[in-house]
Amino acid sequence: MKALILKDLYFLKSNLAFYLLTMVIFLTVELTGGSWGMTAIWASTIPCTIYITDERTGWLTVCGTLPVERKTIVAEKYLFALICDAVIFVFGIAVKLMLSAFGVGGGFGLIDLATYFFVSTVVFLSGPAVILPLSMKIGGQKGLFGWVLVLPLNMAAIIIGVLAKTGIDVGVFGIKNMTIIMLAMFLFSILLFAASYPIAVAAFKHKEL
Repeated sequence: MKALILKDLYFLKSNLAFYLLTMVIFLTVELTGGSWGMTAIWASTIPCTIYITDERTGWLTVCGTLPVERKTIVAEKYLFALICDAVIFVFGIAVKLMLSAFGVGGGFGLIDLATYFFVSTVVFLSGPAVILPLSMKIGGQKGLFGWVLVLPLNMAAIIIGVLAKTGIDVGVFGIKNMTIIMLAMFLFSILLFAASYPIAVAAFKHKEL
């Protein structure tokens, strides 16, 4: 498992400039646009992009000859997704706090932190939960079309996050109902991520490498 994670870290290191630049661009869009979620959407594609690279370079074929169970290969991709999400989430908070200290992008209080955590969690988990199993079943490139399935959930999380952060009362989305909806979406994303893992394991187990 450690070796597989290290391999993916080497991939990120070889493309470090690109990923840092992309992260800065998305964070800038979020800070100037007043809504959060763009960085999370981008971050959730990283493990899927690495899987596509593994297919193109023949790494999956090589890995299939190693004394590593296919279940472990799948587990590493899910664990690496969580690692990427956690690192980028913490980095995003650090940037927002630093800029807000200089009066850029507004303040960043507890409500902001809570909504940022909500949006990030839903988007972070739902993307890989749909795309990874599809990629392992029908291939990485085709699996990316799974975004069509998960995009409505991501957009809903971003919109609800904006409404919650700004305190806008829109009828049924009053503060009480808003809290219930956010909690339901939060738990759903966690359950979706957890439930997709055995599906991905089953798909990859029968995949021809």
